[in-house]
Amino acid sequence: MRFLKCFTAVALSVLIFASSFLCLNSFAVSVNAGEKYPYIHVEGVMTSKIYYDKEDENSKTCFPPQTDVIMQAAKVLVPALIKVGFTKNYFRFADSLIKAVDIAFAPLALDNGGNVVNSTGARTVYPSPEKIKSGERLDFDYDWRLDPFTTASLLHDFVSYVKRTAGVQKVVVDAHSFGGVVLLAYCEQYGTDDFQSVMFNATAANGIEFIGDLCERKISFEHTALTEYLKAAVTGSRYEKLLKGVFTFLDKTGVTGRLCGLLTKTFEKCGDRIFRELVFPVFGNWVSVWSMVPNERFESSVRAVFEDLYKNDGVDHSEILEKIQYFQEKIGSRRNELFGRYNDNCNLYIVCRYGFPLLFCTPSWVNQSDMVIDVKYSSCGANTADYGSVLKNEYIADINPRFISPDRTVDASTCFFPEKTWFIKDFVHMTTTPGNSFVRKLLYYDGQATVNTFEDFPRFLVYTSQGAKPDTQRY
Repeated sequence: MRFLKCFTAVALSVLIFASSFLCLNSFAVSVNAGEKYPYIHVEGVMTSKIYYDKEDENSKTCFPPQTDVIMQAAKVLVPALIKVGFTKNYFRFADSLIKAVDIAFAPLALDNGGNVVNSTGARTVYPSPEKIKSGERLDFDYDWRLDPFTTASLLHDFVSYVKRTAGVQKVVVDAHSFGGVVLLAYCEQYGTDDFQSVMFNATAANGIEFIGDLCERKISFEHTALTEYLKAAVTGSRYEKLLKGVFTFLDKTGVTGRLCGLLTKTFEKCGDRIFRELVFPVFGNWVSVWSMVPNERFESSVRAVFEDLYKNDGVDHSEILEKIQYFQEKIGSRRNELFGRYNDNCNLYIVCRYGFPLLFCTPSWVNQSDMVIDVKYSSCGANTADYGSVLKNEYIADINPRFISPDRTVDASTCFFPEKTWFIKDFVHMTTTPGNSFVRKLLYYDGQATVNTFEDFPRFLVYTSQGAKPDTQRY
């Protein structure tokens, strides 16, 4: 949640790309004596720190932004936000918005070919032999802006080092968020022999709907969407009840609606400029972003950006286009095949989180999600009701009840791997959950576990303060 708070301080209106990448640690516990394979964890976008100079041990981070940087951006944006409510000068507000976000995030921008042009970057720290042999979770840190193939190569070196140090032939791996994309790239480049068990834990391996929306500049600000998203964002916090009450009050009194109206007008008048001068210069040259466009929206997204928004701009985009099209050829169009390889050669586990709306600023906000990734993608194909509704009786009547979630929002029968896919309700994408045995119990099971293997961990679970528990409540 750290980044969400920082970014909100900079600009509520440009949660655009940020929330997609909020990715914190997934659940972990102390090692069991019988766990003979090292456990590697691959996180997602905006998790590893990015330094101004990755080679300088005294360098500060440019991500997360330093407090003084956030304050500089806020000094530009907050007065402009207040002023535009009176002046209705949306063009001047767009100027301030672009300047504020540039202050906070410009150091993360890559060149037009998707290459790092300064000294910024992440530090991949190899664990000590003692840590590897202790059985602790080994976190793989990397620069999440880069091409997934580049990251997969770094992960391969990391895995090789861990195996060699531990004296084993395989490891188990748990990938979260964008880490799932990295695992697909790993499979395409190096196969599956390095892994005993593989978990895709709330991953973007199949894409994210709102990434496609944003590439196609489909922006929609609705007061209900914003209110529900903010309420979801504070779920599980100490002041959850109070904050949810505040958000409901702001919505009922029209404050949220007026803010959404302001944002809508700004994007109606200045949207193309905001995308052309802010969103895509900072985020659009990250191959990682393009790798999370759903397969069925890839061509339309490319056309919207490079044949429409940047048409006749005089800039050579051929290098970045070549990279993202190569990814689409090797990974994007072959996702099912690559998942199939893991299924054939490893113990495979798919974990999906749900119970929340998607990002509030696009038409896809009604998609059932974990606030960042759609259930239909993270689960490899589940059908769901829209957020706030349930599956219709006539639909459920034709489905085996064991595939229908207790709250009647999810149909697991359509998943690519229905018996190897778990659903955890009320578990947001950004939540850290130490002390939960779920991940290790699956990764270290002797053989392929299914949703029927453990009484404590059936297909449908609900997240509680004690971790994931069976969801037995009927609605």
